[in-house]
Amino acid sequence: MKHYLILLTAMSSLSGAAGWLPLWPGKIAGATTPPVAEVTTPEGFLTDTAVPAYEIYLPPAENRSGAAVVIFPGGGYTILAIGHEGRDYAAWLNERGIAAIVVKYRVSGNDGAGMQFPAPLLDARRAIRTTRANAAAWAIDPQKIGVMGSSAGGHLASMAATLSEEIFNEEGGDEIDKLACRPDFQILVYPVIALDQPWGHGGSKRRLLGETPAPELVTRLATHLRVDGKTPPAFLVHSADDLGVPMRNSAAYAAACAEHRVPVVCHIYGEGGHGYGLKGGGDSSHWPQLLDQWLSEKKFSRGGVKADQPDSFLGLTEEAAMAAATRLGVPKRIVEKDGEKFKVTKDYRAERLNFKIEKGLVTRVTLG
Repeated sequence: MKHYLILLTAMSSLSGAAGWLPLWPGKIAGATTPPVAEVTTPEGFLTDTAVPAYEIYLPPAENRSGAAVVIFPGGGYTILAIGHEGRDYAAWLNERGIAAIVVKYRVSGNDGAGMQFPAPLLDARRAIRTTRANAAAWAIDPQKIGVMGSSAGGHLASMAATLSEEIFNEEGGDEIDKLACRPDFQILVYPVIALDQPWGHGGSKRRLLGETPAPELVTRLATHLRVDGKTPPAFLVHSADDLGVPMRNSAAYAAACAEHRVPVVCHIYGEGGHGYGLKGGGDSSHWPQLLDQWLSEKKFSRGGVKADQPDSFLGLTEEAAMAAATRLGVPKRIVEKDGEKFKVTKDYRAERLNFKIEKGLVTRVTLG
């Protein structure tokens, strides 16, 4: 029987994920109403996420850097863009040897669902603590755990970075809640920062705090005002033409970091708009390369894959390697898998990456 080459397409999630795992195995901290039914929109977004959970994505053991990133997708505290601002980030981070934890925190467009503040922040803090609690099992350095958030998820990540010393009576139910919840670094992608300024995000304010929040609470959650000398190093990216969340959000946060001598990098692009994830438009399309460089300089990653360096794919899962090649725009094919060789014909139009896969991992790559 002859076997012919099948060209594979990119996948937005990795086969190594164990599915959704509950952040709170018992009583959910801060839950005030019976859980509503979770909804997946036609676009693949999640809403009414009454049961907070996480997915863990681990890079191959031989390629792990020891760092981890807890990811909070955006969506205005109404929905969660779990794909392009969650699982796609996880795949990108895994390519660099970084473990990724995608968090399904509580959001809803219904005020009566009981998912307003502090519920999302309780979930974020719990996710960071859960990662620290599993550091040994996941081969993670407990002092190299960062957060990453986009849009409203960026606001949540920045709250985790700046409000870690606040005390919530809802916490303290088990040993995990006793662990530190401050992240060691933060990655904020077109983040919401202010809720009460003309350049703040009224939609996030409405969904997180309700229709008539107390002014002091709105100010308390403006995270550029909460930066201090203990705030972890920050990487920010934003676009000047962002009409959803103005770039001044990132600028104000970066300025506060600089004022308090917190290491900060802030990239403002002329084009890109809002909500682009890894696929920015115009000049913002380059931002993942700059994040790659920053993570490498901070010793959080093992470096990313490069089209002209086939060995940089070694150790990746099959799915991650295919997704990376697709993102780089490089033709690819599997020529051997678990000892079974596939018939390959010469393609004179372009060089291809040729992958050998063993037990789900890339063990050999050639270009030709």
